[in-house]
This record gives sequence, structure tokens and C-alpha cells, in this order.
Amino acid sequence: MIDVTNPIATPFRADWSVQPRTDYEFKTNIMTAADGSEQRSPKNRFPRVRIRFSCLARGERHAARITEMRHALMTSALAVRDFRMGSEGKVSADGMSVQLNRWSASWAVGMRVIIEDGDGMAEHTALLTSVDPASRTMILGVRAPTALRGSGVGVSSAVVCSLDGDMRSDLVHAGAVSWEVSATSFGGVDPIGGAPREKFPFTHGAPDAMRITTSRSVLALDFGVGRRQETLGYASDTSGFRTFQVETRQMGQLAKEDVISFFCGCRGRLRSFSAERLDPEARFRFGSDVLTVEHLSGNVSSATMNLVQVRR
Repeated sequence: MIDVTNPIATPFRADWSVQPRTDYEFKTNIMTAADGSEQRSPKNRFPRVRIRFSCLARGERHAARITEMRHALMTSALAVRDFRMGSEGKVSADGMSVQLNRWSASWAVGMRVIIEDGDGMAEHTALLTSVDPASRTMILGVRAPTALRGSGVGVSSAVVCSLDGDMRSDLVHAGAVSWEVSATSFGGVDPIGGAPREKFPFTHGAPDAMRITTSRSVLALDFGVGRRQETLGYASDTSGFRTFQVETRQMGQLAKEDVISFFCGCRGRLRSFSAERLDPEARFRFGSDVLTVEHLSGNVSSATMNLVQVRR
């Protein structure tokens, strides 16, 4: 039996030249009535998270350490960085807290974090028991090891996972070693997402630009001349009549947190919401139970979301 309450902090350090990818997956049953309305029922409360990235050894000692830990990594529950949130900070002298260089409102009590040094020789995972936005300080449920106390570290959100298979290793230039990491979370362990919000979190400005593509489904007759004539009976308020594809190629850190939190708050396709920049009088839901986020760097990400107009 794997103990998911005491995961091992993973020694992986991401190689940003190969874009990490995170999938958030819900399961929803949808039944559509004759009048076009939908009845939606959920299958899970929290999303299953799938994480894929390349780990590049920081040096020979880091590579040897990962190799020595491989057996334990294959057979244990792991705390794996999910790339949803990230910052830098300093661990207190007693190891019970971390003061961050920059703060985000998404850091919350009960969230799991992983704390890492820069050379891959020490890391730690714990649940947050208290947060103080004024001082940018988070209190850890488990004291950090001596190697991290009083030092600068990277702090990231994490989920409890198991590896999907054996890590494939590759020798790259100058004899450096990299591994392909693929991990899946244990369902229902990590409560990702905040309280449901009513409106889709559109962003504004060049750094967080969005491209929106609109399409609609119609039944039509083609008489071979002139324009096609749409048949009656397929009303514009029928669920699925219009769909919108929202592409975000340069999401900043805060925009990424908003989109992920909103998707998890809606629980995939379960809840409907408004999107005033698409249609102020209509209701929408996500077109898929899976949200995929590609992380271009530590602060820039991309995602593509399909929104479906629904009756309610």
C-alpha cells in the first residue's frame, strides 16, 4: 500500500528548453434534452493531474543522486512540481517558514509545496499550515532539512503523484544526463482550484493577449444555386449552437493561475458561466474536461480552451 500522505520530495529540476506540460482532467456526464438544454453530472471533485517534463542534471553529483533514488521513486508516492505556481524565497533559520520574494493570492492553507535548492542536492515538501500576505511568509507543516535552512530556494506548487513508467535517461552534450519524467496524480488528494467564479477570466494587454475564434453549427439545405438556406428548428439558444476557441500564447504567471483556478472551480464541463466579451447575455461551459497548459518558461505559459454556448 502506497502512503499518499507522506510523499517523497522529488530531486527533479526542469529543463526549460523542453516545455513542461500539465493536464488537468475532470470527468462529466452530459445528457442533452430535445429542447437543447443539458443535464450535467460530475464524476470527480478534484482534477487528475498529469505532468510531463524533461529533467536535466545540474552536475555529476545531481545525476548520481537521481540514479541512486530511482528505485524509491518508482515505488513510492512523490511530490512533483506541477508548474502551476512558482516563486523564490529564503527559508528561515529554524526551517519552519519561507519568505517569498513575490507573493500571489493563490498561495493558500492546505496547498502542497516543494522547496528546492539550485544544484539539485536538497529538496523538501510540506503542506502550508498558515500564510501571511503582508510579510510574504508561508508556514510549513513539516520543518525543512538543515541543508535548506537559511538559504535561498525555489518554491513551487506540487501534487502527490506516481511515475507513469521507468524514467528514460539520455546522454546529451558534454556528457550531461537528462530524464523524461511523466507522472499522474492520485485522484482526490490535491484540492486544486478556488471558489467558483461567475465570469471567465479574460485578460487585457499585450503580454496576456488572447485569440478568439468563433464557429457555429447549423443544419442547412444546399439547392445548388446561391446561398445555402438554413433549416428552421435549430434555435440559436440551443446548447452547442456556437463554440469559441480561446488561445492564449503569452500568459503571465497571474493569468495562468486565474485560468487554472477558474477551470478547476468550474470542475471542467460541469458548471456554466458568463463571458461578457463573447456574448453578455449568453451562458457558456468548457468544451472539454481536460485543460492542457504548456509552460514556455517560469513566468510565461500557453493554453487553448474551447467554450460552448449553452442554455443554462
